[in-house]
Amino acid sequence: MQEATTCGKKDRTNSKEGIETMKKMRLITALTVAAAMTFGLAACGGSSSSEPAAEATSEAAAAESAGGEEAAAPASADGANVTLIMAQRDEFLSTLESGAKDAAAQLGVNLQTQDA
Repeated sequence: MQEATTCGKKDRTNSKEGIETMKKMRLITALTVAAAMTFGLAACGGSSSSEPAAEATSEAAAAESAGGEEAAAPASADGANVTLIMAQRDEFLSTLESGAKDAAAQLGVNLQTQDA
């Protein structure tokens, strides 16, 4: 039986060598994609200190132990900027936008809305 040739090379698609080479290439590709995803998650993760969270937790615990019936005020976001992008407009999303603006005002967050 004569082997098929492509541009002077043997066709190894169905041979044992070809199958092993394809498996190695799939493994290398899978590992590369997994590494890229891992680095992507690590890069987007951002580091934050646990001190502000600990202070907010201790303030909430103090308010509860004092017997106060009011909910503890959430910690200030210190002028954080947030953009809400709306893909479409309807009654529900307009209500959502209004609620998000109210919550942002209470938290001290600068909320901007934008139509897509």
